Amino acid sequence: MKTVETRLALIHDAANRVLLITSDKWKGYGLPGGKPEYASEPEVETVKREVLGETGLEISDIVKAEEIVLPPTSQIDGSTTFIVKTYFARADSTTVIPNEEVKSWGWFSLDDALLLPLLPPIRKTVEAYIRYCKLKQT
Repeated sequence: MKTVETRLALIHDAANRVLLITSDKWKGYGLPGGKPEYASEPEVETVKREVLGETGLEISDIVKAEEIVLPPTSQIDGSTTFIVKTYFARADSTTVIPNEEVKSWGWFSLDDALLLPLLPPIRKTVEAYIRYCKLKQT
């Protein structure tokens, strides 16, 4: 069994909607991101590069959210353990220019996002973002 590290971004816009995407690589809604190009690539650089490549969006205000270990699952790859490092980031533009990996996409309110069939680590990340927003308000 192999282990793969990925770095994903929960991107929000000025209205605090979040970008969710689908791909032929998995079942359900996920986040843009991917693997480092090389072992020592800085995490934030991986996130920026992958988001720009998959969505055409430039992101800022990047905050590390959490790290989730996802054991092999039929929703993604039944033979791989994923170490998912997630980040929160802001996009000034909501114009998505998807690459070939993105099947569909949408900007969703946080309430609507939780109603979608989210991959388990993505649901945890959306819930973490909701808690983060509440903390910022206090």
